Amino acid sequence: MRRRWTPCLRCVLLFTAALSASYFASTISAADASPSIGLEVPGLAALNVGQSAFVGSISCSSPGNCAAGGSFSIMSSQVVSPRAYVVNEVSGHWTNAIAVPGISSLDTGHNSSVVSISCASPGNCSAGGNFTNKKGSQAFVVNERNGKWTNALKLSGPDAFEIGGTTVSSVSCASPGNCSAGGFYGAGLRSRAFVVNEIAGRWLKATDVPGVDALDTGQNSSVASVSCASPGNCSAGGHFTNAKGSQAFVANERNGTWATALHLSGPIAFDAGGSNVASLSCASPGNCSAGGSIERAKHSEAFVANERNGTWGIAIKVPGTANLGARAGATVSSISCASSGNCAAGGQVSIGERFTAFVDDEVGGRWKTIKEIPGLAALPLRWVSTVSSISCASSGNCAAGGYDGGRQGSSQAFMVNETDGIWREVVTISVPSSGGASKESSVNAVSCATPNRCNGGGTYLTRTASQAFVTP
Repeated sequence: MRRRWTPCLRCVLLFTAALSASYFASTISAADASPSIGLEVPGLAALNVGQSAFVGSISCSSPGNCAAGGSFSIMSSQVVSPRAYVVNEVSGHWTNAIAVPGISSLDTGHNSSVVSISCASPGNCSAGGNFTNKKGSQAFVVNERNGKWTNALKLSGPDAFEIGGTTVSSVSCASPGNCSAGGFYGAGLRSRAFVVNEIAGRWLKATDVPGVDALDTGQNSSVASVSCASPGNCSAGGHFTNAKGSQAFVANERNGTWATALHLSGPIAFDAGGSNVASLSCASPGNCSAGGSIERAKHSEAFVANERNGTWGIAIKVPGTANLGARAGATVSSISCASSGNCAAGGQVSIGERFTAFVDDEVGGRWKTIKEIPGLAALPLRWVSTVSSISCASSGNCAAGGYDGGRQGSSQAFMVNETDGIWREVVTISVPSSGGASKESSVNAVSCATPNRCNGGGTYLTRTASQAFVTP
């Protein structure tokens, strides 16, 4: 659907959060708490005629070798039309962004975007998202092989796959040419969760997540997150609906075959409706963790669930987020596992009248009590802050990104590093000012190739445009 552009970073943030975030790139040292300087994504100035750009995802396979994607905007009859793009960092240098090859011929409805990207090795990545044609939104994937992006491929699937409303929400690659993706398809208020595999460089036909159809009596399901530990050994998480409302599920792929989805169980009221998996990460086959939220009558609660040796345990409330009162709210937005039983999670929790970003660590299979990001309380806005994305290169060595927002709609992008199990002081991101000073910015995607070498993603708003930025 095309729309006229209105400068509204909050709108961009909500959109990108639903699709798994927008983009910025930064290499920061855990010991450096001084502001980091950002630059516009190279090449976007020439492409972004409609003045509305963001990145949906970023993935780094080694230090200085990353890929990211999202959309920029073209103008057609005074209407902004998003167009999917990718951009690469090669040996520490960000090259110019390019429109996804072949997307213009598919995207006859003039609305496309890269939602998720994953790199197995330098120059070997895959991305997924959606475009539109006369039938509506359609899912696509695109591969990079040996540093060259090939033409986008329209996914095929079950009979109703092309009715419209179809998108890839998550991609994960275990090795070059061996990836899995998930999302949803359908029309109106009805949708179905799907998964699709790439084997030896060839994308297969998408299939319904096994077993979800029997659970999904409300006919509304979706895959939100996919993670692959090795080729043919992946896990996916999302939600389905029944008479009680939204319900969280996970599904495992073992040796190339997807098993029947599991309805997660958890704390009291977990099955009362409103639960969903927002993020999932696998350290090795059969050893994963998932996180999300439980929506209750007056507030939400954050949960995590662990899989050990192929068996999913009961979800638990994130320690430190319970018993916060009727106005309380908490959610896990992102989770990352460096090894079995050693993960990190981030999200948002209410403290009094404000919402603040939190991080939490799992050490040796046990989740610790959440903590507010060090230094965050000293930032000037301090009204609503959140962790949008988290990534761990090894146990106890992670990075997280998000934004700190004020009552008047202003926001400040930030990143924070964990080194040897200790979360350091928050680092704010200073964005470009060539289009006018920005009072709204956000980091929404992070990827760590090695400890203390992390890249992330964000967007910022000037007087006339929303822009994606990178830091050298």
